[in-house]
This record gives sequence, structure tokens and C-alpha cells, in this order.
Amino acid sequence: MAIYDPIDGSIDPRPRCTGNCCRCFSLEYPYETVLEENKEISVNSQYHSFIPNVETIASMLIPLGIARGQEIFTCKHLGKNGDCGIYEIRPQMCRDFPGPNSCSYRNCASHGKQNIFKRLLNWFRD
Repeated sequence: MAIYDPIDGSIDPRPRCTGNCCRCFSLEYPYETVLEENKEISVNSQYHSFIPNVETIASMLIPLGIARGQEIFTCKHLGKNGDCGIYEIRPQMCRDFPGPNSCSYRNCASHGKQNIFKRLLNWFRD
């Protein structure tokens, strides 16, 4: 059984996801706000930011510019193969993605590390 089985029972023909969601994303807060909150925490250890995991988020952001009125970023911890370089300590926003719906890629990196047997099984099924 694959980690992700499409609801309709079809076979997912796509290869393993390569971290598309981490390659280009927007944030709920403006970049400047994230930086200001991170600076406040570094200066005042008693300060509690309204942005969860702001220390991790501020250090991982690489601004890409503006698209459709939103600031777009990529993550500096995204590996070339799509794996997360800080998977075990990734911020809550990454843990919560893609939200209540599973990623549609059967072998998505968000499903966690898979042993060779699981990867081969999914490769043969697709």
C-alpha cells in the first residue's frame, strides 16, 4: 500500500514530488514583520511573538519577489531532491501544510522519509 492512495483508486503516474510547495510560497505575514519579530525575540528573551516559530521561519526565508501582490519566498533548507534539510525541526507552518488535504503526490516529501521498499513499491505502482 502506498503512503498516498488517490481517493478514486486511480494510480498516480507522477514521479516523487520534489518540494514544489517549498520552492515557491507566500506567508501570512509580511517579510518585514517576520524580521522585526525575530529581531525582538533576539533582543528580548521574554518577548513572545505572535508568529509561531518565527526564529526558524526568519532564518529559512529567501525572498523571490512579488507575484499577484504577494511576497514570494523559497526555503534555504530545500534540498535538490526535494527533501527538507530541517525536517525534524521544521516550523509548524510546514508541518501543517498542505492542511486538511493530503498532498496529491504519492511520494511527496511531506509524507516523511520512506525506506527503499516503500519507494520501490510506489515506483512500481505508478
